[in-house]
Amino acid sequence: MLVLRMAVGPVRRHRFDDACQRHFKKLRALLAQMRRRAPTAKAADAIPARRDAEQVIERARQRRQDVDQEGNVIRPRAFDPSRKKPPLH
Repeated sequence: MLVLRMAVGPVRRHRFDDACQRHFKKLRALLAQMRRRAPTAKAADAIPARRDAEQVIERARQRRQDVDQEGNVIRPRAFDPSRKKPPLH
């Protein structure tokens, strides 16, 4: 590579050096990105936690059968005002 640089003129040598520098910077950025995205122990632990969270959310969605929902207002049927109240004493 040094012989090639010596054989060409200063303008082409400058262009060649700039191109090499750009490609080297891109390569370093790519390697750094791959290092950051490498799976870690925390990421491996997050997979079962994510699955457990999805199961809990799904169970909560299925339990909504004993509520009345109007838009974003949720009213449990246990608090229905038309229901007969038990005696206090």
